[in-house]
Amino acid sequence: MDLQRRLQAVLEEVNSSSDSVYSPYTITLGDEFQAVLSKSDNLFCDLWTIMERIFPSKLRISIAVGTISTEMIETTAIGMDGEAFYMARDALKAMKKSTAVFVISGLENSCEELVNDSLASIADSNHYWKKNRIGIQARLLRESSIETIADEIRITKSAVYQSIKKGRLNLTTIICNRVASMIDEEIQKSEC
Repeated sequence: MDLQRRLQAVLEEVNSSSDSVYSPYTITLGDEFQAVLSKSDNLFCDLWTIMERIFPSKLRISIAVGTISTEMIETTAIGMDGEAFYMARDALKAMKKSTAVFVISGLENSCEELVNDSLASIADSNHYWKKNRIGIQARLLRESSIETIADEIRITKSAVYQSIKKGRLNLTTIICNRVASMIDEEIQKSEC
């Protein structure tokens, strides 16, 4: 029950601070949640923030780019249907047989494989990360300064720099930002 309370609190925080949320991050069942985003600008920042706040509990995250066949609901991410939800659910089921943390469905096939391989590499390295490193990653994706990161996490600037270097967090930030751009490109294609 503590996990669900922490999850609910961080989802409310993310919903109120993200301008990309169309249908809010909503708990659907136990510790599962879903959302519909209009763009992916804050996607990875949101997800890393959620991972930080529920630590040491772990997440499996399935992201799908696809159509929604029912009317969009802006107040909750429940009660809609369509290809995007089916792809996300199928990928989530497949993830339970692997160590994957992130999986993306609905991108162009050759891109999707490369993206998922890159995200799998990140997941393999972050399997051993502590809460501070996850928090630093979330804040790097928010483009926070080193000083702000150190103040918010209550560690020294030197410790922030060390964590960035040891965890290769700048590379993870670049990958997450590029994947977000690819998702947005796919969304724009489908809107045309």
